[in-house]
Amino acid sequence: MSLQLASTPSVTAGSLLKRSFAVWMKNFVPFTILYALFTWPSALPLVSDIRLFSGHPRYAAILGLLLGNIAAGAMAYGVFMQLRGQRVGTGQSIVFGLRSLLPVLGVGLLVAVVVGLASTIAWGVPGLVLQLFFFVAVPAAVVEKSSLLEALVRSKQLTDDYKVTIFGTLMLITLATYAFSFAVGALVRWGIPAPSSSDKMHQAQIVLRSVTLVFGAWYSVAAAVAYHDLRVHKDGVGTEEIAKVFD
Repeated sequence: MSLQLASTPSVTAGSLLKRSFAVWMKNFVPFTILYALFTWPSALPLVSDIRLFSGHPRYAAILGLLLGNIAAGAMAYGVFMQLRGQRVGTGQSIVFGLRSLLPVLGVGLLVAVVVGLASTIAWGVPGLVLQLFFFVAVPAAVVEKSSLLEALVRSKQLTDDYKVTIFGTLMLITLATYAFSFAVGALVRWGIPAPSSSDKMHQAQIVLRSVTLVFGAWYSVAAAVAYHDLRVHKDGVGTEEIAKVFD
């Protein structure tokens, strides 16, 4: 079934949350695999003692943003196919993700560095503002095949007047992530005995990181859905016209 915007009168935090969740759930397994494939370095602490950029949280945060942006670019194909009523397999999404890796890598790296560095000043407020500005930069680069700066400018144009909407969407996804992490963590603490408090803390960290990794796919889906919905409302184009770049 198509999830085109004809049934939604406006772009709101609620509509973005509902539609992105629906797309995510319909493709939960392939999107989770795809997201994990492109963000696997973030999972290293779950399975080993390796700590990337240990002692340098700023660099670790930038790496996390970069990997998330690359995953978002790889998942864009599957999201737009779902929005036009077509299902795609994990293999197809991986192939497209690899084909679009270079342009997405450039935009993703630029956004990650700019947002990551801005997040280290003034309690992170500048970084949050820039994250809202560039929320749809990666989907814009994938669909419109734009250059680095063009993708950033395009994202700013599309998100103008919708910063609060995007902020609300991201906050709701973040709250859902932590609520689910808390619930699963509580079950783990009560259901799996741990010999010491440090072991319990380690279990809690594993749960949080695992859930964050899974829910990260929802965040990437939300970016693609937001790009689609904003273009439909601002540019007056339809899903087929947006997605024809993938034909």
